[in-house]
Amino acid sequence: MSAIPEDHPEREAVERVCVDALAELGGEWRISLHPDGNDWMCAVTRVTTNGSRNRNFAIGLQRQNARAVRSMVFGVAKELKRDTDLRFGMMVTNELTDAVLADLVALVKVTGGQFHPDGWITLPTDKMWPAFIDRAEELGVQLAASVR
Repeated sequence: MSAIPEDHPEREAVERVCVDALAELGGEWRISLHPDGNDWMCAVTRVTTNGSRNRNFAIGLQRQNARAVRSMVFGVAKELKRDTDLRFGMMVTNELTDAVLADLVALVKVTGGQFHPDGWITLPTDKMWPAFIDRAEELGVQLAASVR
């Protein structure tokens, strides 16, 4: 069910653009479009394993048509994709003994994380980092943030 007024001449075309955009973008995307006075408010959301991110924007009277909405939705989706494709990780910044390295590898495994060949450490969700960092510090491991 759409929140676009039924008597709006572009309603059907705009709804079709949104459905087509969702089909093209994939199942992790959401589009919400509703009137706000004379404007339409649009939210484009991407839901990933690390949570959701969204961008909101207003669509003025002159741009309330399928072509403009498509352009705006895909422009915002491109920005969100760029932002959400970044992945947070950590790099070890100090020398480790073999025993400490073994303990760190075990810690990464027990948290479901990955120890990449170049030493980059990633975890399944960003929420896990505070406890991981505390435990790594207890082992004598110093970490620095790294986003890729």
